[in-house]
Amino acid sequence: MVVLARSKAMNGMYEAKTTEAIAVKEGILLARERGINHVIIESDSLLVVQVVNTNLNMGELGASIQGIIGLLRAFGSWNLKHMKREYNRATHELAQIAKAAEAT
Repeated sequence: MVVLARSKAMNGMYEAKTTEAIAVKEGILLARERGINHVIIESDSLLVVQVVNTNLNMGELGASIQGIIGLLRAFGSWNLKHMKREYNRATHELAQIAKAAEAT
């Protein structure tokens, strides 16, 4: 098993759902960069997980979601799971590190 994480400061202001979609996409890109062929991605955004897993049209998020789905198709297998925020402490800590780095 390989566990990967990335933190990244983003310029601009985004709605929470947009930020979550960007985070999922960044995770997928990181796995691809590392040559991983089978991925399990966890997100605390139930909305993003449901929209990707059901391939629904999501209006303003539509292009981001279609981009995520297109990236996932390149993997041998993938699974996008919802994880409650309180159980995903590592993600929260990485976000705080990125936020602190941006402030300095």
